[in-house]
Amino acid sequence: MYGLGPGLFYNVLPEKYWINFCKLVRVARIMFQREISFEEVGIAQTSAVEYVKGYEELYYQQKVSRIHFCRQSVHNILHLAPETARGGPLPYTSQYPMERTIGNLGQEIKQPSNPFANLSQRAVMRCQVNALKALVLDLNRGVPEKRIAIELGDGYTALHPRDGSGQKIAGREGLAICEALQGEMDNYTQARLVRWARIRLPNGQIARCAWKEERRPLENVRMARNIKLKRDGKLAFAEVHFFFPAPSDYQGGGMLALVSMYPPHDLTLFQKSEHTLRACTLPDADSLRVINVKDILSVIAMVPMPRHSWIEGNPTVFVVEKLGLDISHMGGTEEIA
Repeated sequence: MYGLGPGLFYNVLPEKYWINFCKLVRVARIMFQREISFEEVGIAQTSAVEYVKGYEELYYQQKVSRIHFCRQSVHNILHLAPETARGGPLPYTSQYPMERTIGNLGQEIKQPSNPFANLSQRAVMRCQVNALKALVLDLNRGVPEKRIAIELGDGYTALHPRDGSGQKIAGREGLAICEALQGEMDNYTQARLVRWARIRLPNGQIARCAWKEERRPLENVRMARNIKLKRDGKLAFAEVHFFFPAPSDYQGGGMLALVSMYPPHDLTLFQKSEHTLRACTLPDADSLRVINVKDILSVIAMVPMPRHSWIEGNPTVFVVEKLGLDISHMGGTEEIA
């Protein structure tokens, strides 16, 4: 609901109901973050107050006869931001993670004598391990890759499948790669390289590519080739065509990706939706770019909007990010390869 709702409900719900719903979505997205600034806490509190006030006016008109429509959970939203400012992000301090931590620390105790001292030492060891993992991202988080893989550093890993030998890349793709990699005096129009299909990101997600996904029936595709990245200091979104190793003389080597950049999102719709709906048209033929894989921040979904909501009559998609992704990764969750 907090991901798909703003896009799918647009032009379906009456506008005042849709805007009120978007205020709730904005609160939820801020509160589920691993790190929340004081500025964001203020934004969340303002949105929460406006949402609750709008809910009371829209859905039961503050009538006693309709009070049963106003559940306790609606009022609780008003406490999220103040409690975050007082004690930190709620995913760290709410009842579920606290009880879960006490439970799994207790399971590690193997002797009945001095249980509380033992529990304290287990907690200290857990904190030390967590601190090391936070400081050194390359520490192994699980079972080593059994198949072909290349550690790229900073938590990035290139994963199979890959080409067995160099493949000729011509057409628009080859031209885009040559323009990005060749020197000022070169004039190549096609490239030969080994393509890789997947990259594991530091957050545990696996970014895939159109090269392999387009070969499968649609019902068997995970559709994990759309990414969020930082480009020139700004957030952007793109569709990955494939990954490939950089030449050793290109900015120190590493792994690159050929992507199609999505156009900037519609600012009017973004403002109208309380900053919850980033909608844009599809990439055009001239949007091919080469990026470093370490510019990739996360895997996202680009969900088609209903035809009646298209921008200027053109096919439109909107961004959906996984809610609470960084929080779930802290608990050791990683995507299945």
